[in-house]
Amino acid sequence: MLGFMREKGAPPSEAEAEAEAKPRPSIEGGWSKVRTIATSSGTHVYEALSSNGVTVVVKHVSFPSLKYCVAPRWYDERKIELQIEISILSRLQHEHIVGYWGWYKTEEMVDIWYEYINGNSIKELYLEGKFNRSNIPVYTRQILEVLKYLHKNNVIHRDLSCSNILLDENGVVKLAGFHFAQQIEGEKAVPRDKEPEEWVRWAAPEILIPSEAHSEPASEVWRCLHKLIPEGLHCGSASDIWSLGCTVLEMATASVPYSNMSLWDAVGEVFEGKLPMVPEELPNDCRDFIKTCLQFKPSNRLTAAQLLCHPFIAHAKD
Repeated sequence: MLGFMREKGAPPSEAEAEAEAKPRPSIEGGWSKVRTIATSSGTHVYEALSSNGVTVVVKHVSFPSLKYCVAPRWYDERKIELQIEISILSRLQHEHIVGYWGWYKTEEMVDIWYEYINGNSIKELYLEGKFNRSNIPVYTRQILEVLKYLHKNNVIHRDLSCSNILLDENGVVKLAGFHFAQQIEGEKAVPRDKEPEEWVRWAAPEILIPSEAHSEPASEVWRCLHKLIPEGLHCGSASDIWSLGCTVLEMATASVPYSNMSLWDAVGEVFEGKLPMVPEELPNDCRDFIKTCLQFKPSNRLTAAQLLCHPFIAHAKD
């Protein structure tokens, strides 16, 4: 489905009207590959054409290939994540979220259909030297609007980074990458295991550190690290705010958080309560925004709604 939630009786915005007028792909008729966008562990993401000629993005997951590529515990977890991803996407409707068309499943595979965005991720743009940093406040405001919407609907993204923030042909933010998203139950998400990969560079401390260590930086950095990460997956909406701070830092520096160290050294820095380096040469309001997000205690972080009033983005205009 592709649409937007708005107040009852309110007219659609120009962006909403344009999106709702887009032709719908015929999922039942299948698709044909145009090009491969990404590949990893039994999952392929394609630009494709539906049988009725609509350009879409298809995330194709082959269960036999997935089972071959990952350990048994991760295989079962990935299948659960796919179910959660589809369930959440089917309920999300926002102008700054990549549209979801539907899904098709057999015993051997599942296809998830998304809106095709004619643009690039922010990471692709900064790696190519084509990213305009003067637009960071505008993009940050649009990301916050999405987070405000998600958190209001008890959904956390859990994988916010420049790789998952697309800019369409008009320079409008479209948030993607909902494979780790989850519905919040009470104040926290139900813990789910994830393999320790690049995502930890943007991960909040409460995701990496067991709940009993939240009040102070953990002292035993390498203590049973492979066990600490799964056990520490208790997080709420504040976890997305930490990741937002890391993402704004990434946009401002054109590099990932803790870029000067290995993945595991980066985890060690978080365990010791050390923040990623925020360069002194960044504008003061940008530095303050990042540091406001990067509070070790989740309860000390502002909400998305509160951050929309921060001076860094309060006067940002599209």
